[in-house]
Order: sequence, then structure tokens, then C-alpha cells
Amino acid sequence: EILHYIEQALDTGTPQTFTFEHTYEEKINHYEARIAPIDQNEVMGIVRDVTDQIESEHTVKKTNENYRKLIELNPAPLALLRSKGEIIFINKSARKMLHISENTDLTGKTMLDFVQKAQLLTVKTAISQIMRGEYFERTNIFKMVTADGGNINVEANGSVITYNHELVVQLAMQDITSQVRRNNQRNRNNNQRSGNLLDLANYSIFVFDSNKNIILDCNSNMVELLGFNSKEDIVSKSIFAFSPNIQPNGILSKNTFNKIFEKLTPKTK
Repeated sequence: EILHYIEQALDTGTPQTFTFEHTYEEKINHYEARIAPIDQNEVMGIVRDVTDQIESEHTVKKTNENYRKLIELNPAPLALLRSKGEIIFINKSARKMLHISENTDLTGKTMLDFVQKAQLLTVKTAISQIMRGEYFERTNIFKMVTADGGNINVEANGSVITYNHELVVQLAMQDITSQVRRNNQRNRNNNQRSGNLLDLANYSIFVFDSNKNIILDCNSNMVELLGFNSKEDIVSKSIFAFSPNIQPNGILSKNTFNKIFEKLTPKTK
């Protein structure tokens, strides 16, 4: 083999590089040789010991293989992503969650291909922040699209790890679609019960968001008091839409309401 590279160097006039092994005292050592021509008949050989480098690369390769097997067997949906969301690897659980068949080639695909358009910027920003260490293990809920066009809600958190000598995002996911549905149904039921209670009251009542200055709900007495036909004429509007600019005492209606809300909010009454 050495003679072959010497002949190559002499024939081509260019340096030749190759690696070889040598066993000494039952230990395999690795070397890198560089053969450079001096003239038509002579070459110079430079040899360096690369055993530590080769063993380190072998250790990294073995570690990556073991890690890949570990996440493949993990029951939680897991994925490894590059900085732009490119999929390096996803495990069986993640494929099942996203309805991706085992034989589907994901080369060139990104996790963004499985995110609803309205949340693309949010996910891109999250991945970028994870890579910068600003988003470490922070949990968020994203709306995702399965391979067959279905919509699911996914709770995800990510962290940065080293894989194959590069920094990548390790993403852990959980399908919480059924949980979100239950919560939404519970909220609808609570709102309905709240609405029923409002309508049973003798007073005119409205529910108001003092931060956004928006009426969230009201009862039928309030609708009648203000002279409208339905709740829809009142809900989602500002309370200031139903008051004069200035109160009888000469104070702006907006200032009057703000003072009331400032007093009520800390006391939660």
C-alpha cells in the first residue's frame, strides 16, 4: 500500500495522503501518512499519530448510534432538528403522532411542513431562540398539521444538544388535542352556566375586561336597559360606546370608569 502511494506521488507529481494501522503490544494505533515527491525518484513521507482522533470519532459515532436507538425506543414523540427546522431524525412515536408512515423519506423536510401557517413565524422564532439558548426547555402549545391533513394541538419543549459534531435542537412533543377539546367544552359549559346565572339576576349586569376596555358578556336586563335587541349589540364593544364623553359632574367618562376599576381590581371585588 505504501509503495502504491509512493508510485502515485512520483507519477502525478502531487502529494498523496492515506491512513494505516499498526499493532504494538496488542494495541491498534492509527497513523496518517503524507507522501510528497521531491524529484523523479525520491519522495518525503510525513507520518503523524492520529489514534486519539480516530478513537474520539469512533466514540462520538458510537454515542450517537446509542442515543438514536434510545430516542427511537422512547414512547414520547421526539425529533432532532437543525437550526432552520430541518428534520435530522424523528422517532416512531413522532411519526405516529403526525401520521407519517415508517417508509416515508423525510430528507429535505422540516418540522415547519407540519405546522399550521398561522404559527410558522412563532415556531421559527422558537427554534431560533432554542439554538441561542434563550428558550431552553420552555413549554409551548402549537397547532400542527398531520401528514394526512388533520389538525392537532401539540405541547412541545426543546433544548440544544450536540449530535454528529453539530448543535441541534432536541424537541419533545405531546399530543394534547383531546385535552384542549375537553378544556374548550368545559369553558363553553362554564360560560353557559355563567350566562344563565346572569339572566336570573334582577340587576342589569355586564362582564368587563378593564385592560382592553371591552364588554365580554351581559344579561338580558342590561340589553333592555340600554335599549338594544340582543347581547350581540353590546358584547365586544367598549363600555365608553354607551356613555357620554363627559359625566354630569364635568369629569370625563373614561376617567370616571378608570378610577372605579383601579379601586376594584386590587380588591378583586
